[in-house]
Formats: sequence, C-alpha cells, structure tokens
Amino acid sequence: MLAHNYRTAHGEIDIIASRAAVLTFVEFKTRSSHTFTDMEDSLTRSKQAHMPSAASYYLQVHPKSGESWLFDVIAQRA
Repeated sequence: MLAHNYRTAHGEIDIIASRAAVLTFVEFKTRSSHTFTDMEDSLTRSKQAHMPSAASYYLQVHPKSGESWLFDVIAQRA
C-alpha cells in the first residue's frame, strides 16, 4: 500500500496500492444495511467524477509511480 485516505482538492482516494508495476486507486464501500441493492450503486456520480481528478493529481505529485493504473471498488457488507 502506498497511501490510504489520500486527500486532494479534487477528492479522496481510500487506498492507493501498487503491484506488478500497476498502480491501483481503490474506493472502499461498506454498508451495514441489509437491503438488496447493489453496494456498488452507492458509488455516486460525483465520486466517480472526482476519482480520476484525484488520481491525476497523485500521478503529478508522484510521477514515477507507474505507467499503468486502474480504478477498483471493494464493497463489503458489515
């Protein structure tokens, strides 16, 4: 793990990790509700829009972090 709760003016990234030269920006979602909706649906459009901007900022600050990168969502029911 390279960073967690990484805050920028563009938003927060829960986890930034690297493996096999691939940088991964992770959003972690936990729900205590037992409704039958998809937890990934709780990833709002606003958050989806801010993650690329926050990741771009991270890549500018850490230019040697890796050439390949991706976004991932980890969803868990509490």
